[in-house]
Amino acid sequence: MPTASGTGPLAGLRIVHTRPRDQSGNFEERIRALGGIPEIAPAIAIGPPADPAPLDAAIAHLGEFDWIAFTSANAVRAVADRAAAAEVGRDAFVNVRLAAVGLATADALAQTLRAPDFVAQVSTARSLGEELPLRRGERVLVPRGDLAQDAFADALAARGATPYVVPAYRTVPGPGIPQVLAGLRASSTDALLFASGSAVRFVADALDDTVARSLKAGRPAIFCIGPSTARAAESAGFAPAAIAGAATQDALIDAVAEWFSARQAGDA
Repeated sequence: MPTASGTGPLAGLRIVHTRPRDQSGNFEERIRALGGIPEIAPAIAIGPPADPAPLDAAIAHLGEFDWIAFTSANAVRAVADRAAAAEVGRDAFVNVRLAAVGLATADALAQTLRAPDFVAQVSTARSLGEELPLRRGERVLVPRGDLAQDAFADALAARGATPYVVPAYRTVPGPGIPQVLAGLRASSTDALLFASGSAVRFVADALDDTVARSLKAGRPAIFCIGPSTARAAESAGFAPAAIAGAATQDALIDAVAEWFSARQAGDA
């Protein structure tokens, strides 16, 4: 069982992260360093698209695009995996410009394909669509998940670009949802962390009335990685205790630590 150090702003608090384990990075180490008890309970899982043919065709014709715009690290990994399966090497991505929605997506690009040519200053899909330095008529490949919203493609089209949206992966309920529910029913969870709107919706869909009322009353405290995730939480009737100052996991953990520190100071 995970244990806490007993000191720090999260001393003795159970902090539950709903991200997949392979995307949780140093979450456990950071929470323990802050005195908390970390728990990873994936509320989403990532799978291949129902039909990979459109993505495979796009990868086979990369030269027809001016940009490939990635709005998540999952999209990066999906493209990299399909390219590798088709024996399309990194060199094929040299002559098409790559854009990333934020630092985590940029890091995934640098590790799998190459460093991006552009990273949005504000880490949202809509902001990437508005900030991307493109000309009218340019063709933008948009590999994305099956549950992604149209804000990004709409922003590109409004600027005169031609977005080509292809499904790159599926997002499905994760294996950690029963674990999340068990912690909520036992009132053993002090903070519930969300890094995507999909995770919020899958957890919300699984709640019974008693647990839903508790979450809507702010027990446990809910923390969101960015404004779009926060909007999903609010749509589900949850009031986020805090939103990360940047769309990174470290910023999300910082927000948790700061919120509990402030609460403890208020109780002193």
